[in-house]
Amino acid sequence: MEAWVRDKVSRLNLDASVYVEYTLGLLQDEDMDVSERVASVIAVFSGAADGLVAQDVLDQTLDETKMTQDVEKLLQAEQQQSQQEAELRLAEKQMKDLQIREKQRQEAEEAAERERQKAANRLKNMTREEIAAREQLISNYGFTVMSEFDEEGNVVKIKDKEKVTEDVGPANSNKQRVQQAQNAMREKMKKDH
Repeated sequence: MEAWVRDKVSRLNLDASVYVEYTLGLLQDEDMDVSERVASVIAVFSGAADGLVAQDVLDQTLDETKMTQDVEKLLQAEQQQSQQEAELRLAEKQMKDLQIREKQRQEAEEAAERERQKAANRLKNMTREEIAAREQLISNYGFTVMSEFDEEGNVVKIKDKEKVTEDVGPANSNKQRVQQAQNAMREKMKKDH
């Protein structure tokens, strides 16, 4: 819009340092209707340019209908530009937020991996007795840990399986009792043969 105002001011041989800012202020005043703003600008320009330019130049430059259309188009373009800038700022902010969240997620994954690595290193450094004590303790709290050992007693593989237990009363030991009974029967049959 400033270029449009400067063009009008130069055609009317007016001082740009005085009239450009003042005219922009009038045209951007949202308290008045666009036609009222243009009428104010025309009144200022015609009063200031009276005698400086020929009447036909004044009439052609200060055509109220054309000026109103131009100002409406310029204001609409400024509004669209400011809306696009706001959308761009919002998109940039969302992108930054997304990048921050992604960075935090990666840091959390890295921290979890470091913790898993620490736990694995602790298990590798445990003796067979320490692992057996650990398995006993873990099984008391509802987890099953199965460790496999090689011929020298070193841990080869550790599998953690979480047991799903609900606190609905005493544990069901039927399976365990049946296995014990079967084992006892096998032992008895071995002795009989």
